[in-house]
Amino acid sequence: MGKYRITAIAVLLLLHTHLCHGLDVGEAAKDFALQDAGGGIVTLRSLMQGHKVTVLEFLSIYCDSCQKKVPQLNSLARKYDAGRLRIIAIALANEQPEVTAAMKQWGVAYSFLADPEKSTFHLYGIHKVPRFFIIDQGGIIRYSGTADDFSGFEKTIEGLLSLTTAARKLLQPGDDAPPLKLADTSGKTRDVRFADRQQMTVLGFFTAADSANTKQADVLSRVHEAFQKAGILVYGVGTGALKSGLAAFVKAASPRFPLLADAGDGAAGLYGITGGPEIVLIGSSGHIAARNAPQAYDDLVTMLAVPEPEAQAASHEQQIQHALKQAMPDARLIAPVRLPEGTVYVGTDGGGKKTFARVVKKDILCEVCTDVEFIVTLDQSGRYRSLVLVQPFEVYGKKIDITQFLRQFVGRSCREKLSAESNADIVSGATKSSLKLIEGLNETEKAFAEIQADPAFDSTFKQSVCFQFQSEIEFALQKFVGEHATQAKTVAISNLAAYCPEKKLPTCPSSGIYKVTVINGIPRIMCTVHGVDPQSTMTH
Repeated sequence: MGKYRITAIAVLLLLHTHLCHGLDVGEAAKDFALQDAGGGIVTLRSLMQGHKVTVLEFLSIYCDSCQKKVPQLNSLARKYDAGRLRIIAIALANEQPEVTAAMKQWGVAYSFLADPEKSTFHLYGIHKVPRFFIIDQGGIIRYSGTADDFSGFEKTIEGLLSLTTAARKLLQPGDDAPPLKLADTSGKTRDVRFADRQQMTVLGFFTAADSANTKQADVLSRVHEAFQKAGILVYGVGTGALKSGLAAFVKAASPRFPLLADAGDGAAGLYGITGGPEIVLIGSSGHIAARNAPQAYDDLVTMLAVPEPEAQAASHEQQIQHALKQAMPDARLIAPVRLPEGTVYVGTDGGGKKTFARVVKKDILCEVCTDVEFIVTLDQSGRYRSLVLVQPFEVYGKKIDITQFLRQFVGRSCREKLSAESNADIVSGATKSSLKLIEGLNETEKAFAEIQADPAFDSTFKQSVCFQFQSEIEFALQKFVGEHATQAKTVAISNLAAYCPEKKLPTCPSSGIYKVTVINGIPRIMCTVHGVDPQSTMTH
């Protein structure tokens, strides 16, 4: 591992992961309470009352794309009679005076609420704005997206408004996907259920042995192969005229996914399939996500290619590790210490000198800018030593060089209150990102004050380092046992030195002695001073 010692476990203790779950089509809209312009409390439920369809928009008043949507939304608000459509806009991280001014400047003709504390931000899993939800009269989300295709967005609204009781029998996005019990081409009965799979399912209906259906089968075969490891399932259903000629279709199309025979056209009836081929996407919660999904491979993949939260977390973890090493290049050890204000990283060099680091994350909620995330380090006197970006400043997808902007803060005290364009310059073209970075720096003094005021900080730090060393030795123990086919409890601790990152046993900073022990049948490493890490998730 070179001269750095920082574990993935340590990094994960810090991550303020913003991978919050966005509400899916088919899920119930979550109620919330916000103040209106008059100071009264309103809820989503009360605003929806008496309306067949509700459009819920999340935005920032500093977002150009959000402002450009106003004329289209005004047109919708005026087009439909009262009681049919309700439009509600939520301005995230904006104060009421800002919202009032924006309403007047933009000429907003619908409900506009301020959410300065971003209470709805995590409730709905918002990452970028604008973000739209279409909610039906029963409170079920029927659309979730950016409304870039506004004509399609309006058609969804019109479809919901025009639904009669008879028409409602046709499955719509948001409805539960009925399970299927059909025989595959080998005669084996497949019981296919979609509820609570926690992963998307692609359902292709094929109605004839023609070129269109054959071409569609090839696309789904490619999707099956590309997404099988990610857990996405692909099923084909032969129905209509095709059900009696499945063997010929299989020979012509060579589907590489399970193909089921809809002998009595029951599945086609359940899903309202009248022609084909048609692709139905079913969401992770078992609801219909899309009817008539794109039939071109690239377009379909775009709808499916959502990174797994675990993959995002792993990638983010690597970025944090890399940035911490850049920010503290002289540190031989980097360890996390949990404080009430968040986690602080402490780096120590060869002489035992400490450097403190914070990871600062600020949401921009801008359609053209990236969120601000950076490492700031302080010396023992509270002066900034370095600032390293975890992710670059970007505007319209282009990286901005902010070296000079960051350099102005190095050497200054964290106790100095920074103010944009007063004692701190900003980056031209990235004003909001600059302000958020300065905001994060101004919050650093409180965390540093905690370190200075806490008489137990040094002992807490030493315990954190010890637990990190225990984790390293436990990995070494696991490797040793695997190679020597022996029981862990019989292993002498000295035998593990060659398997540790620096090819020697680490030394507890409190002079404790490490020993092999077994807890609940699991081999562990304990320290005679600090004991065993109670929060470790290591199992062997």
